[in-house]
Amino acid sequence: MQLKKGVYSPQAHGDLELEQNIIRKLTLKLLSGENALKMAVASFRADENALKTQLAANQALSDALTGKGTLHVTLKNEAAQATNPTTVAN
Repeated sequence: MQLKKGVYSPQAHGDLELEQNIIRKLTLKLLSGENALKMAVASFRADENALKTQLAANQALSDALTGKGTLHVTLKNEAAQATNPTTVAN
């Protein structure tokens, strides 16, 4: 009789509908910016030479900005660069 009236619904159908509603609501919150996507990064591959170079550059810049070191700046003449494209600025 339940099947004829269309009232019968297996538990799995109810569970599926509930899960889909939860996923839909959480996706909307994520896409609207209401919730953030949590991430836990375990590690990144790092090039040791690139890391050493970056650390040295950071230290040199920090020293220059705090007065402990100097910052070397090279100016180039863009008009000369336009007429002689082989000129390279250091």
